Amino acid sequence: MKNFIERYIEKGNKLITDGWLGYTFIDNMDGYVREVHIHDASDLGFGINSMSHIESICSHLKAIKEIYYIITHQNFMLYLNEVEWRIKNKS
Repeated sequence: MKNFIERYIEKGNKLITDGWLGYTFIDNMDGYVREVHIHDASDLGFGINSMSHIESICSHLKAIKEIYYIITHQNFMLYLNEVEWRIKNKS
């Protein structure tokens, strides 16, 4: 996951995660800030940074994977654009 973050996420961005211990390595990555929201504590964030919003995006990504079966690295941004369109158009 570290390689994915370094390759696709520009330094200076905030990474919002839940409290899973597997994400703690992000705290030691130079150039990234991690914001933790823990479900059990009813800390779900606000607005577009809320866990429910992020989980909605993930569920749309899973649906895209079911449609296309294989998501390639070369076309990943196209899949994200489709997810964005589906969310905005509620389809």
